[in-house]
Amino acid sequence: MSRVYHPSSHVVEKSRLSSFNKYKEMHKKSLEQPEEFWSEIAKDFYWMTPHEPGKFLSYNFDINKGDIFVKWMEGAKTNITINILDRKVRDGFGDRIAYYWEGNHPEDYSRITYKKLLEQVCKFANMLRSHGVGKGDRVSIYMPMILETAVCMLACARIGAIHSVVFAGFSSDSLAERMSDCKAKILVTADGAWRGEKLLILKNTCDEAMEKARTKLNHTVEKCIVVAHLDRVTPCGPISDDVRTLYKWNDGVDLWWHEVIKDQSIICAPECMDAEDPLFMLYTRIFTGVRLMLAGSRVTPTSCMRRLQIVLLQLCLKEHRFTQIMTATGKW
Repeated sequence: MSRVYHPSSHVVEKSRLSSFNKYKEMHKKSLEQPEEFWSEIAKDFYWMTPHEPGKFLSYNFDINKGDIFVKWMEGAKTNITINILDRKVRDGFGDRIAYYWEGNHPEDYSRITYKKLLEQVCKFANMLRSHGVGKGDRVSIYMPMILETAVCMLACARIGAIHSVVFAGFSSDSLAERMSDCKAKILVTADGAWRGEKLLILKNTCDEAMEKARTKLNHTVEKCIVVAHLDRVTPCGPISDDVRTLYKWNDGVDLWWHEVIKDQSIICAPECMDAEDPLFMLYTRIFTGVRLMLAGSRVTPTSCMRRLQIVLLQLCLKEHRFTQIMTATGKW
């Protein structure tokens, strides 16, 4: 029988949900009065333009009545990075830690504050704009789990670009297919990474993928932004003294991350985005082996996942349970 850990009285007092019955009340309201329920959630966020009354949620799940669809907050406009970053800094939390990073080796770790993260996001967003990336353009991300990955995703959201994350363990064929399918203008990667004692030269995989996309799939990726990661982490196995001998550098295509953002401004005006504008494109495979692409909208992940995470976390604490929570966002 598993051991039960009771929360402190302080945690109980601060909980948003005082009981499981409270959760059931909220769930019932979300079903019976969805517009009122989600409108209350939406009040927590900054909106450039609020949603039109009576058009918070519309949907059709009956194929006999027309196309299947779900629409959230028609007419509403915002930029999620304002809610994620700018508000934190504005409200006095700029010096708080936004991300903790732990590397493959126990001695490799870092952290970044909200203020520094906002600055890095703005610099990378300005760099993307300077290379012709704008609202609706696609950016493929083939990176290890490092802080620059989050910076890149948020920078894309800042300027209205759509990011497509590809697991940095997939083959060059898989990466080429995904870049071609989403019509990526830019690819962002790192020179390499350690996974356990195995050294992965991601740059070589990207070179192969870009060549395959161009010659076999008739799609050209314009630029490849590369994070110099290997030199700053502790080696976990044999590696050359000069890591740049492990891959080729293609002038005119490849750009170093640290060089292209060096002179960029730390101020970047956020793009005004409609609630249903796409935020990301995520590819997976079903058992048939056919690629499946999910397009996530701007508002659905923000509002729904915020409430879901708060509810589940507080419920676990209140009911004296610890559990593993996995969430996935997509356009409903």
